[in-house]
Amino acid sequence: MSLISSQSDWNSNGNGNKLMATRFGQIINSLLEDDIVRSHQYNVNPVLFPFSNYIFEEVPPSCSKTNCPMSERLKQMVKSEAERRVKNLLLVEQMLAKHFDTDPLYENDPLSHQNYIQLSQLDKPGEFLPSFNWTNYLRSILSPINYKINWRTEIYVSEVGLLHRLAKTIEELTDQQIADYLDWQILWTFLPQLDTRYTHPYVDVNKMKDSFSVKKCPMDRRWMKMEEKCRKFIEWYFPHFLDHLYIKKYLGRGVKEQVKQIFTDIYAAFKQMLETNSWLDLKAKQNALIKLKGIRSVSAYFDQIFNDNYLQQIYKPFLFIKN
Repeated sequence: MSLISSQSDWNSNGNGNKLMATRFGQIINSLLEDDIVRSHQYNVNPVLFPFSNYIFEEVPPSCSKTNCPMSERLKQMVKSEAERRVKNLLLVEQMLAKHFDTDPLYENDPLSHQNYIQLSQLDKPGEFLPSFNWTNYLRSILSPINYKINWRTEIYVSEVGLLHRLAKTIEELTDQQIADYLDWQILWTFLPQLDTRYTHPYVDVNKMKDSFSVKKCPMDRRWMKMEEKCRKFIEWYFPHFLDHLYIKKYLGRGVKEQVKQIFTDIYAAFKQMLETNSWLDLKAKQNALIKLKGIRSVSAYFDQIFNDNYLQQIYKPFLFIKN
């Protein structure tokens, strides 16, 4: 994967205490504009993507200036990397869209046996996607509900031909294009966690003095108040404590029981609907009930967040100072 540097790059430093930037780290550092100044002071030995030129020495403090040649060189290389990644993202999305826009994915009869395929057939060498193990993949995503599968397990496939065409599409892509697309998929999983500087197009709609309808740049960190910075820090690094405080303040015992009763009623009604449903076959109905049972255990907060010993085990590497 292209998310981090190769093992040889990690070992080139010889000092395990020093940091080495990932590809994402360098791209994000460049996009943060004024934040990149601080990052350059602490980001030791950045590895610059596929390039052969590495910076093995710590960026000097004098490079914190905006016009630093080294800083400009980093930005140009990051810009080139980012442009390639965006182009590859659009390329792969367009290729995939051609299949999903034209294929009759849901026109087949769910009761037709021709739509059910054993995992052993999907994993047959050269059948669908080379080097992809469907059995291990499904086992990993079903592990939270303890649903056991093996190579004999049958799965429903809406349109078998689509798998063949997707496999052919993947074969047409280069390793770099696939890696860039997977990087985007991983990046999107934590984009909602970024603070409002990066999720809102503008952070201040007030007009600035001597200017007509000018808005502050969303990358300017100076607009954020100290309490907002602290709150964002807690949200990201100490989610259990944040849940603890929120529930303790807003969800009293009575509210908790009411929410529990509402969910219990919805759960019972949905279960009854599944059991009496006439168009679901027995196997699909059993799988739906198993999934429903698994959902029940994670639909509310965990009581452990009120257990001090439990929280201390999670956050024992941190030192808390009470005031």
